[in-house]
Amino acid sequence: MVVESEEKERKMIAENIHDRLGSLMASIRLHLDYFENLSKQDQELPEYAFTNLKSKIDEAIRALRLVAHETMPVVLDLGINSALDNLFFYFKKNFGIVLQLDNKMVGERINHNLKITIYRIIQDILKLSTLAVQSRKINLQLKTNRHTVSILAEFTKPPKNVLNSNKNTDNLEIKSIYQRVHLFRGNIKWNNKSVDKVKVLIEIPVED
Repeated sequence: MVVESEEKERKMIAENIHDRLGSLMASIRLHLDYFENLSKQDQELPEYAFTNLKSKIDEAIRALRLVAHETMPVVLDLGINSALDNLFFYFKKNFGIVLQLDNKMVGERINHNLKITIYRIIQDILKLSTLAVQSRKINLQLKTNRHTVSILAEFTKPPKNVLNSNKNTDNLEIKSIYQRVHLFRGNIKWNNKSVDKVKVLIEIPVED
């Protein structure tokens, strides 16, 4: 289980770098080639082109920060809830996430591998909220009982990827969530009938 989980983790990070950051850098290079061609022809550079390029660079910086944060090891020395508090602070500070949290998770009932998986799932949920244009507000409920860990996330004014979420999506975060949950034989239920609010319930069994 541990080796399989580590290999899938590496694969997801590699896909994130290749598919997201790689495509952004390629797009920036195309913009620069366009500028170079106009310069050679002594043509004035349109203002919208600079705006588009700045937007792509900002997006690349955001993607680079997320990848760098994703590759950092999960420190659980002070427990899963302390690690999650640091994660929430990071996303609030760097991406303006507005988080309403109801945390009733008892970390002592969860083994180490599942703690790391829960951390990464919540990290992917927060990464999804950074893609929203209108609102980055998210409600998050975390609970444990004798047999299950449950994560309920509600997105306000969610990005399109969340509205069209399913296991066949091209979105890297949603694919990652499905892979992690599947690894622990859990379940995912999406309620994305409304364009204003989308809920996802994730339930993962706790091994005795």
